[in-house]
Amino acid sequence: MQKPYWARLNQIDLSRCIAFTMRSHSRDISTDTDEELDALLEREHNTDLKAHYGELPFWRLAVLHEEGTLQQFVVSFVFHHGIADTMSGLAFHRSFLDALLRAHNDKRDGDKARASTPCLVQPPNTPLLPPLETVHTLPLSWRFIFRELKSALFSSPKPGSWTGHPVPTSFENQRSRLRSFSLLSNVTNQTHAACQKHKVTITSPLQVLITNALFVAIPQKYTVLSVEGAISFRRSLQSDRITQDSIGCYVGGYRETHRRDTATDVPWPEARRVRRNIEVELAKDGKDTLVAMSRFIFNYTSFFNSMRGRPRESSLEFSNVGRFVSVNQPEKSDSARWSISKIVFSHNADVTGAAVLCSAVTGEDGKLSLGFAWAEGGVDEGIIQKLMEGTRNSWNVLFVPRRDVGPFYKGTASKSSATSVKPVTDKKQAIDAELELLSKIEARCMFSLRSSWIEQHRNYSPRQ
Repeated sequence: MQKPYWARLNQIDLSRCIAFTMRSHSRDISTDTDEELDALLEREHNTDLKAHYGELPFWRLAVLHEEGTLQQFVVSFVFHHGIADTMSGLAFHRSFLDALLRAHNDKRDGDKARASTPCLVQPPNTPLLPPLETVHTLPLSWRFIFRELKSALFSSPKPGSWTGHPVPTSFENQRSRLRSFSLLSNVTNQTHAACQKHKVTITSPLQVLITNALFVAIPQKYTVLSVEGAISFRRSLQSDRITQDSIGCYVGGYRETHRRDTATDVPWPEARRVRRNIEVELAKDGKDTLVAMSRFIFNYTSFFNSMRGRPRESSLEFSNVGRFVSVNQPEKSDSARWSISKIVFSHNADVTGAAVLCSAVTGEDGKLSLGFAWAEGGVDEGIIQKLMEGTRNSWNVLFVPRRDVGPFYKGTASKSSATSVKPVTDKKQAIDAELELLSKIEARCMFSLRSSWIEQHRNYSPRQ
């Protein structure tokens, strides 16, 4: 179908769109992983949203809770990228929290709770929000068009570039995989302070540290990594109807190249370069953007089929949605009100897209979560493991306060963990202290396997 359109369902059976799963044991909230959530997501991520086409919407909820209580639970909002972007996921959870708070207030004020909620609901007749191309002109210059068409038709991978294994020749039974972890709150706070000092946002040093870790994970013969980054167009749209709380797909992208000879343990010079390039893309205000080139794709089936067996175009797809902020902040005196703590954002691995996808988001608890996704067979799992460990270790070495090391060090990390810090006693003591710190950091690098689809994961709990 070359002219797709959306159709409104006559009714939605919520009992088929919302699933509850009970934990087998209580979760230790002091850890940064959740094995039972991983298992639930692995099942959800590989369940096709189009399995009941024409019967169910392209979204669903998966709720994970503990036995005997719903006072704390995790709700995963699963949706098709065709109907929403990541900002839409944040909007949904703000709305969900608002509904929980209103229900809590109604119960506290003495209103009778409804004995039952109907499972069959009729969608409202609210008009759909306009698509991106109708609220933004997305102008293209002839120079940009010529360059992109030339690249698509005649380009070959850059010498020394790593993009994982080629696109498979068959798209059947492809699985999306995901692993994730969260940084400690104090580490994230240290990160924001350092970013402000170096006049960058958290996106650019995070991207640099991830690519640096990927260089370590892959063979030395690969010297170039190509990155596709995501940016939001919402602030540039010519419509008052579309806000930060709207559900729709309004995203664009940027491209970046990283080279092995610039990969160091000090991300700031490279981070400032990445930040400047992102600012240039944002200043274009939607002009000469990659998403606008989709108007020249006249047959999507042929477009994707042409990629079978070919090298992938990108090494990494990176998206940082920023920090989640709820609308209604509970009063500190109201300990029984609902609040959102941990938040995790993940994107499915594209069978024809980048070798690795990394999604980042910061929750109201101050924890920054990273999700690494890849197509099964597209990247060796050992590379993913090394990538995650390297990202986590370098992040902690760079941002964990040096007072945690002991009396042997002063100053902060610089070129590398072995040579940048300054010993205040003899060299052997300094090396021993550094090895002890790194072993502690490495011991915390415990990751669990996940499979991913287009997901938003939020952790809801009453404020304790």
